[in-house]
Amino acid sequence: MGVFPVGEKLPTEPELSKRFGVSRSVLREAVAALRSEGLLQSRQGSGVFVLRSKVELAPLTLLAKANATISDVIEELELRAGVEIEAAGIACRRASPAQLAEIQSRHEAFGAAAASGKTTEAEDFEFHRAIAKATNNARFEAFLAHLGSRTIPR
Repeated sequence: MGVFPVGEKLPTEPELSKRFGVSRSVLREAVAALRSEGLLQSRQGSGVFVLRSKVELAPLTLLAKANATISDVIEELELRAGVEIEAAGIACRRASPAQLAEIQSRHEAFGAAAASGKTTEAEDFEFHRAIAKATNNARFEAFLAHLGSRTIPR
């Protein structure tokens, strides 16, 4: 959904805004950030072109440490809640009918497990994973996978 080959001219701002479901001001900020990272180049009168295909990301060390204290766990849960609330909003705008059906199915599986008195950890995690996938932004799913099920209430 967001992959453009090196050398390719990006679509116009209105086209990109519609494609990604964001305002033009958000899009302009993203393009400016990518330009500053050396991934894009604006050419006067010609448009915006891809210079490089990706930036190397450092490993996410923020959440790599063990949860040594209750405050560590609470802080991680607060961060996760903020990210997942945003993911839910994005998923509402971008999800395909099949993705919405998957979210509903995972929600029903969670309810069935809870009603039968079984543990719900796996069903809960899969529900959240379905929402992350429905954002159509791989970073939401990667963030959730990085956390794993350790922040799922038991």
